[in-house]
Amino acid sequence: MGCGASGKLPPRSPEAAQKDAKKTQAGSRENGLIYIIECEKNLEKNDKGSDGHRKDTMPICNAVKAQGWDCEVLYYTDKDYESLMTKVSKAEGYICRVNPGPYEGVTQEKLDTFLDTLESKGVKGMSSATTMKKMGAKDALVKI
Repeated sequence: MGCGASGKLPPRSPEAAQKDAKKTQAGSRENGLIYIIECEKNLEKNDKGSDGHRKDTMPICNAVKAQGWDCEVLYYTDKDYESLMTKVSKAEGYICRVNPGPYEGVTQEKLDTFLDTLESKGVKGMSSATTMKKMGAKDALVKI
């Protein structure tokens, strides 16, 4: 089945091979991998639920999965900058769920650099630090 007269399978297109490689890298999801980025402990207020995430993070994660993407939540800290950069750089995109403000183990400047560097590497983001500064974090969703 599917073989020509020679008994060999027809050659696969480069696009098909690339899509299969992304599937393998991202697991079983057809579209690839999206990371949701959070910070663990806001020093001014508790913005986390009992599960340790912002109230709407897991519904967002589940909605992304329902659209055929693999989705994982990561906690950003300055200490983990390099390992997270390596990991997130391989994804198709990210959703930043960090409000401006002080977080334990996080400097705003380094987080901004992290997000802008991902964008410069071609990782689609919502939103980059530059975009959040221009629009304001809360308004970015409305203005996009």
